[in-house]
Amino acid sequence: MTTIPTTGAPNPSSSGHLEYVGLMIEISGVASVVAGVVLSLHHWPAAAALVGGAVAYVIGKKLRAL
Repeated sequence: MTTIPTTGAPNPSSSGHLEYVGLMIEISGVASVVAGVVLSLHHWPAAAALVGGAVAYVIGKKLRAL
């Protein structure tokens, strides 16, 4: 019977760093979404800010989950 080698737990400092980066990206995403809503979707820059903010929020959430 063979065993599968396992790796150790992730480095706490790197996971803490990823959590912080994820939080900052998430906050900037929320700010961008709010800016997009304030500017309204009638103009393409506002639509880009809204979509970019939503994407940044999702990426931030995923990074924080790591």
